[in-house]
Amino acid sequence: MGDEKRITPIQLYNTNAIRSFRLDLDVSATELSVGIKKGPTYIGHLESNAGDSYYSDDVMNRVADFLSKAAKEKQAYLKSQKSRKKIKTDYTVHDFYPKKQLPEAKVSRVIEPIPKGSGPTITLNAVLETSDFFDIPRRLSEIVAHCNQLQNQKWKGSDFTQTISRLVKKERLQEVPVEGGFTAYVKPEEAKKD
Repeated sequence: MGDEKRITPIQLYNTNAIRSFRLDLDVSATELSVGIKKGPTYIGHLESNAGDSYYSDDVMNRVADFLSKAAKEKQAYLKSQKSRKKIKTDYTVHDFYPKKQLPEAKVSRVIEPIPKGSGPTITLNAVLETSDFFDIPRRLSEIVAHCNQLQNQKWKGSDFTQTISRLVKKERLQEVPVEGGFTAYVKPEEAKKD
């Protein structure tokens, strides 16, 4: 236990809040890192259980600006897909802080690979980033079954199609034909090496 990293509850909250927002907006850790003018592994390091850094207010302000732009782009995409879904499009540093005061005693730095209780978009993006599930082609039915099992849910394919479509458009997933004339989804070759 000597290697256990400890941070304040607020620092942990900041990290988990930013991660949830970016996953919900289909933003990879690398994309956010580069988008806030940091090295490509910056956010991944902050979200790592082994990391020893945490978000400063300056970085959180830059993250809020980037997420606002990403949210507006996602809202435009949803509208282009004839979706009536409205999402939050303006973020500030205040979105990354808890509404209630948290204790000051340090806690273990534990970032769940797949946040429990998350919706289909966050779950799918977390699976893509934190597991080898998409190292082989997966049909929609397999994706739905896997995410349902992880979150003890009863989601349908339609709960994932817009997110999958955006991930393909952003080249984070690739469509490939499989037996029977179906389509499957896999990480692009260069993403498997990361």
